[in-house]
Amino acid sequence: MTDTSPASRPGWPALIAPAAGAIWAAATLFNPALFNDQDTNWHLATGQLILRSHAIPSVDPFSWPAAGRPWVTHEWLSEVLMALMYQAGGWAGLALLTATTLAVVLTIIAIRAGQSLAPQRALLATIIVAAALAPTTLIRPHMLAFALLTGWTALLIDARRRDGVPPWWSLLLLILWVNMHASWILGFGLAGAFGLEALLLSPDRGRAFRSWLGFGLACLAVTLINPQGLVAWTYPFEVSSMTALHIIGEWRPMDPRRDVLHLASIAIVTFAAARLYRHIGAVRLLLLAGLMWMAVQHIRHLSPFVLVASLVLLDAIRSRPGWAPATPPRARPAVLVAAVVMLASIGARIAIPLNREDNTANPMTALAAVPPAIRALPVINFYDYGGVLILNGIRPYVDGRADMYGDAHMLEYEQVLHGNVAAFARATADRKVGWLLVHPTNRLLPVAEKAGWKRIYGDEWAVVLVRPDLVSAPAS
Repeated sequence: MTDTSPASRPGWPALIAPAAGAIWAAATLFNPALFNDQDTNWHLATGQLILRSHAIPSVDPFSWPAAGRPWVTHEWLSEVLMALMYQAGGWAGLALLTATTLAVVLTIIAIRAGQSLAPQRALLATIIVAAALAPTTLIRPHMLAFALLTGWTALLIDARRRDGVPPWWSLLLLILWVNMHASWILGFGLAGAFGLEALLLSPDRGRAFRSWLGFGLACLAVTLINPQGLVAWTYPFEVSSMTALHIIGEWRPMDPRRDVLHLASIAIVTFAAARLYRHIGAVRLLLLAGLMWMAVQHIRHLSPFVLVASLVLLDAIRSRPGWAPATPPRARPAVLVAAVVMLASIGARIAIPLNREDNTANPMTALAAVPPAIRALPVINFYDYGGVLILNGIRPYVDGRADMYGDAHMLEYEQVLHGNVAAFARATADRKVGWLLVHPTNRLLPVAEKAGWKRIYGDEWAVVLVRPDLVSAPAS
């Protein structure tokens, strides 16, 4: 019989954190920064291509320097989902996809926080996690991976609490993950870490070994349910070993002078772990240390670190002797509150037109100023503009698929963009390149103008230059 006594019912204070998480997620529906990432465009274009062709591309269909080169389309399922959401609701549909995913993540965190902390502290924990995720809250496949990572980690923690393995249906999450984002390798590693912990700490080590070995082998098997097969295993390591990663902003190392949010997030986790280390355990401490190292090496890894760390720390608080919040929230009311908030926000988003404006990833006005005859020629573009070129049917020189272009091309591109005269001469020697699409701050701009390339359009977001022999009109 279900206990419905007043003491067992979750009070309204216990639902504050889930409601706040949902409100934060709902607010992203109206945040223009959602569209400030160039990868959104080429991910959408890839999904549209898959829907049209009913096939997952294995070679580059988009660029002109790498056309036909092998391409690992490892996020194909996320891209198809993005294309479907765009078909259903345009850019608002894509915003809805990201906001809903964020709501799932924050609701899980809020429920776990409410199980471990008093309502006010649960609210604070939820807000801290949401703030840490804010820079990476973009319309990209990694947002879907965050939801899978959060749910997967929670299932692993629950399995350890009952000295068992996650339910077998959880393998469905891993199947989705391996087809949505390369970070699935982290999920596999987490399963290994929690399995090791079980082997070391379980009262019945023989049973723990057998059950976690079976679960691990099942995880290994389902990771092969993807179009790339074994390549899905090698791909994440090949990308991480590229020497040209420093060119890409999200792959650069943490800089404490400019990455204040990173520094604050790592400091909070370190402080909490220092206070709770007895209840965290050696394996989980090593896990957090490894994820922290990844976050320092590449700023894109901060969000996975924060998500896993928050769940591990909340579980450690819950494990302290005699600790229990007064009114822990039940999942059903918390999910209901989050759903109501999201539905109300969705209605508002549908009612209010979404007008996309030019930004650092979408210089649409500059692109529209390029004559059709010029657009048909090969272009050298700023890295951030590759996605919008692909979405508009223009083959870029480079875009967000750096792994497909390879180190040699990316390093040459870096030289060209930085205004290396010899590199620019090499890139344009065969006179195939007809125009340039660069940011006003790119050092290539004065070099190209000095070489006679003509500026036909410029604004705060982008500058268009045309090869000297193709235009004689004065600069606009």
